[in-house]
Amino acid sequence: MKSQMIQINKISQYDIGIIWSLVSLTEDNRICFRHNQKYFIESLTKYFKNNIYLQQRSKTKPDIQYVLKTNQLDIPSLMEYSWTERNSNIRNIPIMSDYKNFLRAYIEIHGVLNYAIRYRKDKTKYKKLRLRIYGNINLIKSINQILSINTSITIKSLEILKNSKTSILNYQLLDEIKSIFLYLQGQPYCKEYWDDINEKLNNPIIDG
Repeated sequence: MKSQMIQINKISQYDIGIIWSLVSLTEDNRICFRHNQKYFIESLTKYFKNNIYLQQRSKTKPDIQYVLKTNQLDIPSLMEYSWTERNSNIRNIPIMSDYKNFLRAYIEIHGVLNYAIRYRKDKTKYKKLRLRIYGNINLIKSINQILSINTSITIKSLEILKNSKTSILNYQLLDEIKSIFLYLQGQPYCKEYWDDINEKLNNPIIDG
């Protein structure tokens, strides 16, 4: 019996965020999800009952990732939400009335909170938090605007990478970073990601 196709409008906005971040098409036109954090792949098994398996990323990248492949996601309905493949020159954000849950998933996957080296006036070195969000220029422009509207943070200039289609959205002020994560808070969420975020927010500056 043929498997029932899952329409994108039957999937939660949080899980659409995961799909938008991870989905790719295989040569035989199947949907494939890959990530080194099992949580995100497992979240999709509510809809797609295929088995998850482990895979080495590549010959040059020996780390392991979790993989789920399915032919149950209705691709035309995905495209109605403005989806294009991950390597497309232009990727749009899906059409939604509210983006909080979508962005929580997207930023859990494509947002990195880490420390950047800074120097004081006396030349002593310290490390200060910064938030970086990666993605296609068009998609990141939309995220820039949505975060600005919902957190009252000014629109940021994007850092454009050499391929001319990928960009980085940078936040370096602690109050702005806190405002973004306060806006994104909710359920479901990746506990491992948020535990790391909260620990770093409690230690925004490291000497040395």
